[in-house]
Amino acid sequence: MLKFFRHIRRNLMETGKTSKYLKYAIGEIILVVIGILIALQINNWNEGRKRIEKEQQALIEIVSDLDAVIFRLEEMKFSAKSNITNNIKSIHILSNHLKLKKPYHDSLKVHFVNCFTYPNPLFKISGYETLSSMGMDIILDTKLRSEIGLFFTKSKASVDGQYREVRDDFYNYMLDYMRKEFIYNDDNNLLPKDYLTLQNNGEFLQSLMIFGKVYDSYENATSSTLNEAYELKKLINEYIKNRN
Repeated sequence: MLKFFRHIRRNLMETGKTSKYLKYAIGEIILVVIGILIALQINNWNEGRKRIEKEQQALIEIVSDLDAVIFRLEEMKFSAKSNITNNIKSIHILSNHLKLKKPYHDSLKVHFVNCFTYPNPLFKISGYETLSSMGMDIILDTKLRSEIGLFFTKSKASVDGQYREVRDDFYNYMLDYMRKEFIYNDDNNLLPKDYLTLQNNGEFLQSLMIFGKVYDSYENATSSTLNEAYELKKLINEYIKNRN
């Protein structure tokens, strides 16, 4: 093609057709500019497509994180075994039982086990960490980008913070009572060594009630974050659907 254009220019110059040569030269320049613009447009389109593909993959990984978070938080709240809901219920039952000086009965042993246990949130955040390393601005929608950042920083921090409060209260106060005042039987139930002594231990009752309050805050943070995880997942899925 270039050889063809050079041949035309040479003929025009040799025949002295200067005006036609100038017109031809301008036309050639226009063609070159158009070619450059087309090439730039194709390059921009390719780059945009690659960015959208990266964005989609990043969002899919975030949804995977959210699925794991939802599964874990629901497990913490509703699992058949020891869970936040049952543990708080057991703490309140025992606090009330001890406060009213009610006699011991075998149904209390499961509540004693529950009041000394607490679940760990163990969030999956590998997708968010990957996104952070790539740069959050890969998510083109600023509102969605902000929502993702808030969830994996503020919401996660809320649950983690309340978990640490429960854990610290357990290790600083409740564990000592567990070691001194209780034994495990053959069925792995926790039984008080001397129920009457425990019933008259005002310090234990006070610690148990405070532990219940801390646990309530943990449950509230867990419920709030679970709802936020559902909402963020819905928002991301709608965004992905609209981008396709």
